[in-house]
Amino acid sequence: MFKKHTSGSPSEGEAESPWISFTDLMAGFLIVILVALAAAIIMLSMEKTSLQEQREKFERELVEAKAAREQAETAKANALEISKEFIELFEELRASQKDIDATVQQMDNYDQSRLELLTRMQENLSKQSIKVTISRAGDVMHISEENLSFDLGKYDIQGRFKPTMQAIGSEIADGLQSPKGKIIDTVFVEGHTDNVPNNREMGNWGLSSYRAISLWQFWASSPSAAGQLPSLKNADNQAMFSVTGYGETRPLKIFDPGNVEDQGINRRIDLRFNLQTAKKGLLVELSDKVSKSVENFDKAYEDLKTRLNTITEDAESE
Repeated sequence: MFKKHTSGSPSEGEAESPWISFTDLMAGFLIVILVALAAAIIMLSMEKTSLQEQREKFERELVEAKAAREQAETAKANALEISKEFIELFEELRASQKDIDATVQQMDNYDQSRLELLTRMQENLSKQSIKVTISRAGDVMHISEENLSFDLGKYDIQGRFKPTMQAIGSEIADGLQSPKGKIIDTVFVEGHTDNVPNNREMGNWGLSSYRAISLWQFWASSPSAAGQLPSLKNADNQAMFSVTGYGETRPLKIFDPGNVEDQGINRRIDLRFNLQTAKKGLLVELSDKVSKSVENFDKAYEDLKTRLNTITEDAESE
């Protein structure tokens, strides 16, 4: 009833299943996905490594930047500190300079006031026909030969000169008691001789001193205002007048010892008006102040060099 099929095309029941090809396709696709996934993992791993390296590099740079900033801040703080020190030192020097300028100005004012004081005395005496001259420096009053002179080897005040000496002493007393007179510290009555050798009274040194003493004693015993001179005090409450002798060491003119007639100009009395010595103390004080400021400046400069050397060494070691 049935026939056996032995040759020809296969039957429909024996045909190749289409699912086999789909499975193979799916398997291949899965392999592709796995490969892609593996590649992605590898790439992500590499990216992670790169990112880690960049992060570490960034962190190192951040640390270095922080260290550099701290170093810069330290350098800035040091620079500000040094600047502050130098500014303070400059301010000290500037203040000292102002004090010195003020003192010099005060000295100039004192010198000017002394010149004005002696000039006023000179003018008042001139009105009485008494001639005195003022030195170029404005500190010495020279009594002219016609108003006071001494005989050779003598020191006494001759009677014909006493009225003139009394007038000069009174004018000096009045001037020293005026407001401008307060700047005077000491008045030296200075005796002088000619260059003729003197074998008496301790030589020319003694002779010149006796001439100064002789005039001073005359003033001290005078009933006029000149008699007030011994009582005058300076700013330190010390006696204002003193006497001294220079012998022939400070002549107005140099003459031959044999020219006795022209020697009278050197046998004279000069009056030297010295200013208050307080100015010297002030100048010494200012000098010490400036020296201290300069010393501090030198120390600050040496400290600055040390700091700069340290900074340079640190930079080179890095």
